[in-house]
Amino acid sequence: MAVAGEQSRTMDVAVVGGGPAGRWLAALLVRRGMSVAVVDPRPERGWEKTYGLWVDEVEDLTIKVDFDGIWSSPTVRVGALQGGAGRQLSRAYGRIDNGAFRRRLDEIIAGGRSRQIAGEAREVRYDEQGAALVCADGPELRCALVVDASGGAARLVDYEAEQVPAVQTAYGLDVKCSGDPLRGAAMVLMDYSPPAPAVEQPAIGAPSFLYGMARGGDRYFVEETVLMARPAVPVGRLKEALYRRLGALDIEVLERYGEERCEIPMGTALPVADQPTLAFGAAAGFVHPATGYQMARMLRAGPMVADAIADGLHDEREPAEVSRRCWEVMWPASRRRARRLLLFGMDALCGFERRAMSRFFDAFFELSTDDWGAYMSGESGAGKTAKIMWRLFRRAPMEIRLALARHILSSGGELRDALRPMARRETAPRGREKAHG
Repeated sequence: MAVAGEQSRTMDVAVVGGGPAGRWLAALLVRRGMSVAVVDPRPERGWEKTYGLWVDEVEDLTIKVDFDGIWSSPTVRVGALQGGAGRQLSRAYGRIDNGAFRRRLDEIIAGGRSRQIAGEAREVRYDEQGAALVCADGPELRCALVVDASGGAARLVDYEAEQVPAVQTAYGLDVKCSGDPLRGAAMVLMDYSPPAPAVEQPAIGAPSFLYGMARGGDRYFVEETVLMARPAVPVGRLKEALYRRLGALDIEVLERYGEERCEIPMGTALPVADQPTLAFGAAAGFVHPATGYQMARMLRAGPMVADAIADGLHDEREPAEVSRRCWEVMWPASRRRARRLLLFGMDALCGFERRAMSRFFDAFFELSTDDWGAYMSGESGAGKTAKIMWRLFRRAPMEIRLALARHILSSGGELRDALRPMARRETAPRGREKAHG
């Protein structure tokens, strides 16, 4: 391992960030024969967050993703605030084994031409020879390309016009319990039953739901989550709500193995496309604006981005051109338009109270698995995303339709503008037909 303070060397790529996105891309680049430096202030720290995803999204990856649990039929309790068995989803959901997956990636990285640098990246400078990454208290690291994979707080890339994000917040516990907080389910994706009657809504300020997994025996991971809110709901309030929920079920925490606090900005600005420093992962806007998911999107995009980097550097392209090619892989025009539709969905849901949110998701999970899965993936183009949203609108109860319609009318034409390119294709002349207007 090399650390900040040693003599600088020339590398193909410097990846800033030692989390899942940074290590994943570094491993893929090493597999493609690239020399890679992974720069992180604390490279020894573990991954503390819980990462869950749909198993079928990562089955075809060439590097195996390790799971510490897979549940074949996750439960959602929505609708009229269901308190019973709920709906079973016919799609396997997995929780990533952070330790095993990280070790797998580290072995790949260490087996190639790589360096791990303990340091804080401060800025990137460019000249005819490429890039120089400047770290605090260390020398410049010379490389052909810098990738910022440091998460939503990335500082090495420029972003488009600022937007006011919504924020997903959560408080989770890995615990041994005196009873079953999941009420018979092996895994609960979303349970909108109130944590405790009458007192929850004023204390939280936005509807929260339970997300949880049975870990075997009396051990559970349980998390109280606000899907999105503007402004953010403090994590401390969700901690109170989770304990109220357990108390309402007469469940006592017997032993605590871990605690998790999450704040995920959603709907943030995208990086500027024409810049030499490349963003990847959450830094590149991969967080789904309406769900908060980003892990599967990042894992699936990684091989294509690594190919674009390897091809560009092999052809001795300028950093800005390599970055632009990667940007086109991650954010083609149709996917950018789809993101505008997802932002519309995020804004609409921010105004929903508990009953409306629950009824919305009842209609959402009545869609086909292909439809709701495509919507949640963040990989669908604008046409498919719009069709799914229209199908959901037609299925939704009248109170939800009215709420969405009011939001459309107040959006100032943003939804119309996002749909306009598709409308032009639909009305283009075919054969002897004529286009009017």
